[in-house]
Amino acid sequence: MAEQYIAHSYRILQEYNNSIYSRTYKVNDESAAAQPCHYIAKEYKPLSEEPEVMQEAQKLFSERVQDIRALKINGIANIKYQFQQGTSFYILRDYIEENTIEVEIKNGKYFQEKTVKKILKKSLEILDQLHQAKIAQGNIRASNLIYLGDDQLTLLDIGDLNEIGGLQLVSGKVSIALDKYNDRYKPPKGNKERYRDDLYALGVVCIEMIRSQINPQLISHQSTKETIWRYHVPGKSPLQISDAFAKIIDKMILYEPQARYQSAKEILNDLDQLLDSKSKIPAYDKTQLKISIIRFRRKLFSNPLYALLIVVSLIGFAYLLLGVIENFIIIVTKPVVTKPETCPLKMDDHISCGEESLFHDLPPLNKKYAMKYYHDKRYDKASIFFQISFQQEAKDPETIIYWNNSKIFEIYPNIKPYTIAVGIPITGDEAQAKELLRGIAQAQDYINNSEAQINGRPLRILIADDHNESESVLSKFIAYYDGEPLEGCVDTPEGEAFCDQASKTQINWRTANSYDAYNAIMTIAKALETLPNPNRVKLQEALRRLYQR
Repeated sequence: MAEQYIAHSYRILQEYNNSIYSRTYKVNDESAAAQPCHYIAKEYKPLSEEPEVMQEAQKLFSERVQDIRALKINGIANIKYQFQQGTSFYILRDYIEENTIEVEIKNGKYFQEKTVKKILKKSLEILDQLHQAKIAQGNIRASNLIYLGDDQLTLLDIGDLNEIGGLQLVSGKVSIALDKYNDRYKPPKGNKERYRDDLYALGVVCIEMIRSQINPQLISHQSTKETIWRYHVPGKSPLQISDAFAKIIDKMILYEPQARYQSAKEILNDLDQLLDSKSKIPAYDKTQLKISIIRFRRKLFSNPLYALLIVVSLIGFAYLLLGVIENFIIIVTKPVVTKPETCPLKMDDHISCGEESLFHDLPPLNKKYAMKYYHDKRYDKASIFFQISFQQEAKDPETIIYWNNSKIFEIYPNIKPYTIAVGIPITGDEAQAKELLRGIAQAQDYINNSEAQINGRPLRILIADDHNESESVLSKFIAYYDGEPLEGCVDTPEGEAFCDQASKTQINWRTANSYDAYNAIMTIAKALETLPNPNRVKLQEALRRLYQR
């Protein structure tokens, strides 16, 4: 392949990832006396070549280069040369041998929190100067930043020049068809002041460094639309980041533009306060402290009355403390009678709605987070992490049932669901148990996503491990309403209709499959629909004879 040159002197050595608005090359100046003489060349070519477009491009190129040269900001790669060749415009800057942050991440480098803070602080200091000059960087990304250590950061180019590559003629007028940021660096809602989008993009770069991932698959919350990024990646170490620093990044990437930071200075202020709070250690003069103690002792024992008052005070405090302890013991040891819960959030009780896994496999870390949130009744958080875990472990039916259970309390906080307790032979045959749970999960998903649900109520599934013993659970399915087991196949038309409907469901657990389990849940759900709210009937007796092993 023939060698390619730019302006006859600059031989192209390597072409990097390009966009539709610019192309980037590593070149060597063949005319230089000292060899090699490497530069990075950026090419900007308008989308159309009409005279009006080229005239605007020449004007814009001259103005932007002049503005950038006038900045004199440490940390921005200087423009060494600029020129036009044909319909393309070029700038050349010094070639820096060090890797970009993107390359470092792809090579497996782990960025500690303190390093990310340094990079963020240095980047913000550069952006603050740019923004004060009313210039948007416009191209913040991991591939555009080089960190040399010792707080030395280089921002490789100014993205505002990309506007030249977006020039075109539309209806006889020159316009800029430029999407300032694409893919992951583009905020979901942009700002009128374009430079504020730089702050969002920088927040994304921080996430990439913390997660050690380029273009991580981030998730948006279903209701708030906020980005969820603090979840665990299988095969990688858990994220190590303080809540205080994470909150700064969270605010940088909020969905609504007005809720984000409005300037680099605002972020710097919060970041400086965070850094100051960690660096300030209360200090005291040890010598002065010793002198104060000696003076107190002398004053105390020079007057016997002072000593007597202190002894009496200590005795009184001791009696008071004993009384408090006695009352405390009485309070904590007094039995408290509470109404049993349909789904008690207890650990190691072999039943669960989402607070623990009943399978012996070690659950993924994100599922652990989700179950902890469920146990703490933080259902919105639990829903997020169950969703993440399910997407990573899509074959786990227990996870999707727990996810569905979490969504009930997140979406319908004021509606009490029906609960069906499912006795599954997990200990005896985990593979068979998961097969059955797949059908149960599918039925629950279908019911909860239907408009009618069950008499307008969603369905929660309680999973119980029956240890492969037929009598360990009264029946394979026990339905609950409003926290109480349904009691009594009463002699009413509704009760008889319910029992008749429920009796149509039969499962042999040794031969049943997911389809059988799906039909069982759907049949009981249909039976529940025959009940007038909140009539209660006894389901256990109706089903005891049906679910035979």
